[in-house]
Amino acid sequence: MSYRTGVGHACRPDRRAVKDDTARRRRLASLPAVHVLLGHPSLKALADETGHAGVTEAVRKTLADARAGLLRHPDAPSVDTETLVARVVGSLADGVTSLRPVVNASGILLHPAAPPPLAAEAVEAMRIAQTSAVYNVEPHIREHLRVLTDAEDTLIVHTPQAGLYLIADALGRGKEWVVSRAHLGAGPGAWSLPDVLGRCVGGLVEVGATNKTHLTDYRRAVGPATGAILVARPGVYALRGFVEEPALSDIACLGKETGVPVVFDAGHAPLTPDGPERRFASLAEAVRDGAALTVVRGDGLAGGPASGLIAGQRAWIEMLRNHPIYPMIKPSWPVLAGWEATLRVLRARGPAGHPAGFWFGDSADTLHARAERCVARLSVLLVASAIFSVLPHTAYPTVSRLPGEAFPSAAVAARPVSGDAHAVVAALFRRNTALLAVVEEGRVIFDFRGVDATGEEAIFQAVREMVG
Repeated sequence: MSYRTGVGHACRPDRRAVKDDTARRRRLASLPAVHVLLGHPSLKALADETGHAGVTEAVRKTLADARAGLLRHPDAPSVDTETLVARVVGSLADGVTSLRPVVNASGILLHPAAPPPLAAEAVEAMRIAQTSAVYNVEPHIREHLRVLTDAEDTLIVHTPQAGLYLIADALGRGKEWVVSRAHLGAGPGAWSLPDVLGRCVGGLVEVGATNKTHLTDYRRAVGPATGAILVARPGVYALRGFVEEPALSDIACLGKETGVPVVFDAGHAPLTPDGPERRFASLAEAVRDGAALTVVRGDGLAGGPASGLIAGQRAWIEMLRNHPIYPMIKPSWPVLAGWEATLRVLRARGPAGHPAGFWFGDSADTLHARAERCVARLSVLLVASAIFSVLPHTAYPTVSRLPGEAFPSAAVAARPVSGDAHAVVAALFRRNTALLAVVEEGRVIFDFRGVDATGEEAIFQAVREMVG
């Protein structure tokens, strides 16, 4: 009997198609569920190290690719669990990079592993400058800084150390530099102020004692062979007790009287005064006090991209601009574009426009309230995994933790019920979004001074995954 009629053919499906569809469904059903793969020891360990969110996303994508492959190639063999796990691990390894977002809850605002925040406008300007025609932004930078700091002229260089080297080479060849013994410190690594200056200047004339230097010490040392007086703000140490030194303005008056330029290495100074506490001498104050040239770190408290900034009197800046070393330490176009955008924002918005304004703006009470809110959320979820508390804390601009630079802060403390706090901190830093925390007295400490609202949520999510 024939079934060639239209109605009969539609009513009786093709047996081979039914068989193939059943086999395809069976093979698709053989793929493990997401939670099964996540429970595999290899992926579970990887999630503990790098974060559950990234591993879960990789698992879902791997399973979706496997399903699509089975649909495209019905005759392809089924994929076993170990093969899928290997694919997940491989995909995560392919995506590993040394550049990761970071939330800085260490209490060290200028942490070596956490770049300071940049204004969104600066980030966009730097991105555009990578691929677009760049016009000369330097005159705009100079004009912005003139308005903000009253500096006659300015120069951007690759790093503040490079800026000081440029000044020493330009003003120190065959000349002596006068410097207080209290300022001849050594920084981290191979950076040593006496060693660097010794490669440029004709000689160093050390004045004063380690703890006390008087204006008369400078006056006696200045002579026909003097090329400059250097005032260097110690950034990695502090003198306590019987300490005395003249004000920068008094040294600058001596420099004007004797015709000798005063060079001020201001370290991580802000562009303008940082509020009533006045923890740092700002670039604007150094200009007002009469320093011929001032060098500051460009990022962090100053607010711009990583670089060095030199500001001061026009004649000296012009000498530096025409020096043969300057082209070797001039920053890239994206850095200059980022500076122009940053300064434009600061002029328009004032202190509120500083990309790290939350570093200074929040009081200790405000930070304490934010930390309590975070602890309340964590305690509900993880009461059996860790003991959470809020405690007063102290934040600092740098790892040197100088006492005069302390910021009152607040922190969330998490004491794991089991496990080592150091292991938790190490695992938090290995996440796709690295989280910087510290260990104190067996507790994991998250300082809130360097954390904005986005970072606060990142802390909550990271701790929930790691401790939970």
